Amino acid sequence: MVSWLKKSKTDGLEEEDDGTDPTYIAASLSFPSQHRQHVTNVRKMPLNTIGDIAAIQGEISSGNLAIIDVAGFITSGEFSILELKRAIEQIRGTCKKLGGAVARLGDRYLVATPNEQIQLVV
Repeated sequence: MVSWLKKSKTDGLEEEDDGTDPTYIAASLSFPSQHRQHVTNVRKMPLNTIGDIAAIQGEISSGNLAIIDVAGFITSGEFSILELKRAIEQIRGTCKKLGGAVARLGDRYLVATPNEQIQLVV
């Protein structure tokens, strides 16, 4: 139960019970100034295998910026350049759906943004 405090003439504060459930009140109150805005994190993520694509797409979908290290994919020798291009296209497709973009950062890294509010100027 919620106890409301009211001033008493004798000793300062006195409790008054109105019989409502506090969990209901807490859930029903909304203060726009107290809403937390999403914080965009920057994550460095490796792209060593095809299996790493899902984790990268998950980070981007969560609204985080991903710096993708593709050196492990290239140096492993298990995958071709064509497979790397396909992996990058899958990541680019996720970014495009969200309004983001993918850009190359040197020979080793890619930067993937989650939305149009973070723009890449290369």
